Amino acid sequence: MSLIIGILGRPKNDDREFASFSKAVSDVIISFGYIPLGIIAPVINPNQLMTDDNIKKLHKAIDLCDGFILQGGSDYYQYDIEAIKYIYDKKMPLLGICLGMQTMGVVYGATLISVPNHNRLGVDYVHPVSIEEGSKLHGITETNRILVNSRHNDMIINPSDIKVVGINDGVIEAIEKEDVPFFLGVQWHPEDMLSYDKASRKIFEALFLACQKYHNKAKTK
Repeated sequence: MSLIIGILGRPKNDDREFASFSKAVSDVIISFGYIPLGIIAPVINPNQLMTDDNIKKLHKAIDLCDGFILQGGSDYYQYDIEAIKYIYDKKMPLLGICLGMQTMGVVYGATLISVPNHNRLGVDYVHPVSIEEGSKLHGITETNRILVNSRHNDMIINPSDIKVVGINDGVIEAIEKEDVPFFLGVQWHPEDMLSYDKASRKIFEALFLACQKYHNKAKTK
């Protein structure tokens, strides 16, 4: 089945190129046999306020997908927030990675603050994450402790309407919504761990299984 998995583009510092997409994320989608669809938000300037028409166009692009990955980056924008709210309302499977997770947290009440000593680029395993028993993430990984990489400079605190299911030394590392089939955010980068880490592979397998179920359900409507 050729599922379509959306990836929302992020601005690049070079003003000649508006949107960038993580090759590691698209490679994971391709390696599982699916189609990555890069979506550029319908705005000229990512900092501009979106009109109702802009938002409708973004929704139309998301409607093409069977699931979604919010990739990492350095800043989030209104279109990230609009995408998260719409994906949740549609009950479409969503995996938020690093900044993607942080933005999910912000949508559901969290504050974003800086955190020291968590940007360790190129290190396979940086620290453990304790996973809450009974959570969906626990069911996916089948363990209450995993090791992860880490290359973020910020963290979320005090989310009010999304469940914290992974933590390390006071830093929130995973969040999820329990009332939809798959709505998970992780602070680390499982796309870079796929070749050597079982838990990372299980996360993507669970995501794509949820995408298959979403696709099949949509076809029957």
